[in-house]
Amino acid sequence: MFHNFIIHTVRITHMLQPGTRTLSCCTCCHAPDRCPHLSYCPCFDYPGYIVHEINSSEYIYVRENSLEWNNPKMQNAKGNCCGMSCCEYVVKDDITVLYFDDLHFDDVRDNTRTCNECKTFWCGGRGEQVIIDSRFCCGLLKRGRGNFMCIPSFLPDWLCPCIVQVS
Repeated sequence: MFHNFIIHTVRITHMLQPGTRTLSCCTCCHAPDRCPHLSYCPCFDYPGYIVHEINSSEYIYVRENSLEWNNPKMQNAKGNCCGMSCCEYVVKDDITVLYFDDLHFDDVRDNTRTCNECKTFWCGGRGEQVIIDSRFCCGLLKRGRGNFMCIPSFLPDWLCPCIVQVS
């Protein structure tokens, strides 16, 4: 017996260029590959292999029903020191898919830091920032990930990871 199978595909409608990382005015060179922790000093950038991996992994796709982006992060490589390497980093993908019917899309706003150009010159940066979140009660509360969860909107993301917000 022959069955008609319908193939459902979701097309990528646009590919957006991710924001480029801008170095501070004090940054003069890449940290050596074997001393990646030097990149925490203001005059060193990430090691060259990390910069290359991060730039090649970033993307933003706009699909018919969703947004998808990769914001890769650095982490210590596997090694002998408590399971981690002290002298080598790897890049870990951090992919987010956000569907247009998601609760996040109650509010889309520009959250670029004040004096962005000046701060980028002195401290580096990643360009402008857009926040997608869900606020209510005159913007005082944010929607949480659980049922009936409300979080005050002034709490930062790192303090309350259950906030439904994407940046």
